[in-house]
Amino acid sequence: MEVGSEAEVSVDAVDEAGSSFSRDHGALSNAVIQSADPAVHITKISGSRHRIRALSVGAVSLTASAKSTSGKILNSRPHTIQVFSSFTLHPQKITLIPESTFQLEVIGGPQPTPQIEFTLNNSKIATVEPNALITSKKLGYTSITGTVNVGGEHSSQNTVVLHVVSLAGVRAVASSHMTERGGRIWVRVNGLDEDESPFAFGGALYPFKVIWTVSHPGVLQAIHPFGSFMSETDENHFAIWLEGGTAGSATVKVRVELSPNAKEHFIGSKRVFEDTVVIRVEEPLSLKQPNLPVPVVRLAQNSDLQLETT
Repeated sequence: MEVGSEAEVSVDAVDEAGSSFSRDHGALSNAVIQSADPAVHITKISGSRHRIRALSVGAVSLTASAKSTSGKILNSRPHTIQVFSSFTLHPQKITLIPESTFQLEVIGGPQPTPQIEFTLNNSKIATVEPNALITSKKLGYTSITGTVNVGGEHSSQNTVVLHVVSLAGVRAVASSHMTERGGRIWVRVNGLDEDESPFAFGGALYPFKVIWTVSHPGVLQAIHPFGSFMSETDENHFAIWLEGGTAGSATVKVRVELSPNAKEHFIGSKRVFEDTVVIRVEEPLSLKQPNLPVPVVRLAQNSDLQLETT
């Protein structure tokens, strides 16, 4: 059961031979379903019929009991149900270029996750595999609905929207336009629209060639976040890490080139997009008086000290 959902549960009685009594049998009129777990709320409708409302996530054990005509209390074997969080696909809105892949994140739902059935209102725009891998095909919009069967006629579903676009340009986006000597920043390439993040083209079947250049390597030096022993190719290298060197300004330029096999990745007949961003490197704040090698000052309690900075 999904959190917040309701389901009707009935009690069946069987004889020693395993044959079921009619649910209208008088012996079932006083049947009660109980659970000590606060994850569910149980309400009796009538006779053997009960309604269960799922309140929180967890495995819940249900037990039915009824008094026989001889006055003996009969108890059922425990019956376990799983209460799961809402089945959700993430993100709710996806932007991709044509001939690109992206895998949706599946959150919640019954565990282990059963096979997900995906349907699109426009199958010309994209295809979706059972593992939630999207492959875009043509420009346009489509909704993608994922459905999981949770038993019997019950199911849980969620819908996301896919927008397939051609890029009209690129932007070099910096984590900061100013850093200090020894500080680190990153610059990444985005499309012009706010939804055109690197995820829109990072899974392109025919990857972009992305070339990064720095006007003054002494001011800003390109580094790898995992160390100098790592290197990357130009394909879909959509971000660069930089370390501040000497004080000054440097221009970071990104050049994005299409693969010869790509179609409709850029608008019109464009094959190359470029953009630049200026980063300033400053000397770190330091103490002139007293002259200390590190920017830490320890003072005794109830004392004072005049500081001068450069």
